[in-house]
Amino acid sequence: MYNHDPVIDAVAVGTRAMLGLTLRSLGPTLEVVTVQQWRVLALLDRLGELRLVDIGAQLESAPPTTSRLVERLVAKGLIDRRVSERSRRENLMRLTPNGRQLVGEAKQRRRDAIAELMTSFSDEERAAIGRAAELLTSRLEDELPQSQIL
Repeated sequence: MYNHDPVIDAVAVGTRAMLGLTLRSLGPTLEVVTVQQWRVLALLDRLGELRLVDIGAQLESAPPTTSRLVERLVAKGLIDRRVSERSRRENLMRLTPNGRQLVGEAKQRRRDAIAELMTSFSDEERAAIGRAAELLTSRLEDELPQSQIL
């Protein structure tokens, strides 16, 4: 049964709108990679070099699926792999300069879109939005795997 709570309703609508802004800022990137491939790039951007098994665990995907994702990103020149110094049987994946550029451009488009939106608010409203975003982020980062944070 649906219980009406104006705060929950406002957060639901606000987060949906922010998701729309995020997806719009990713538009040019999603012409190059799929959403799932973007998640891999975003993980490598945030966490640095990762083993294939670590990428799979973060994405909650089976090894063959993860391997295909990585292969496609290697073929596109967005990530590369190197043999781990700890174990020659392990490969580490990392962003290439082209991958870093693609991720950086997408992040900049999102920041620009947010900055433009924020110009419509007063300083007091901006501060309140910032505090609310920090509170939400602190809770969500504890609960969501890194792969689910776009």
